[in-house]
Amino acid sequence: MKAPPRHIDLAQVRQRLERLASFGITNWADWPPETQKFLKMCATYERFPEDIRALAWQCIYMPVFVQASPIPDEMRKLLNSWNDPEMPADARARLENFIARYQGEDWNYAVKHADEGETDELRALLLSPAAEMTDDGRALLNDFVWRHKELRGCFDQQWDMKSRARLAGAKWKRDKGRPATPIYARSERDAQIYCALHELRALRKIFGRARVSLERVAALHGLSKSTLENALGGRRGSSQRKAARRKKAMPRR
Repeated sequence: MKAPPRHIDLAQVRQRLERLASFGITNWADWPPETQKFLKMCATYERFPEDIRALAWQCIYMPVFVQASPIPDEMRKLLNSWNDPEMPADARARLENFIARYQGEDWNYAVKHADEGETDELRALLLSPAAEMTDDGRALLNDFVWRHKELRGCFDQQWDMKSRARLAGAKWKRDKGRPATPIYARSERDAQIYCALHELRALRKIFGRARVSLERVAALHGLSKSTLENALGGRRGSSQRKAARRKKAMPRR
């Protein structure tokens, strides 16, 4: 491997990357354009040492894969008492300040964790104006409400902030008997493909379509190129069935 040009001080590059990695940025768009360009260059420049390229990839992968910070215990307790009229004003102010900044992980995991009994993450997402309501989010919430008999037909399926706040304050009791299968449920193989698709789309968004090899991403996840190609084009059978259920859960416009 050729040495990098003499005008590049590797010690300074390494120091800057270590500083960037320490920021813990979890949204690629939060990096300034100049920093994005620097990270892309460090990650792909073959004349850089492996440790420098690995540091750059750490900063790039962090926004793609890092999960949300855990919700503090105090906020968990307050979220479960959101509708309590006796909540002290200072406690409500602290909670409102927290949820105003909370973006969470994503709707898929928040709904999954709520089904498992950990409801505070979904309540925080519902209440936070910083958490964007996506089409997938609407489908997941409509499916979540449909699987709880006492909640069916009680909410606007477009999920504006008023409806989100009402759902956040409701009691989510588990129905008796065998629960319906949620639309996010996946087999191990589907989960493997989902992770590969997530990585492929995120890296293409950062580096551009032409510079990210579909075949290489597939190999990293133990998949064939054709399997990932079919999933990307929506031609995988189980993906099509789940897409049909998502479409059924979406409101008509």
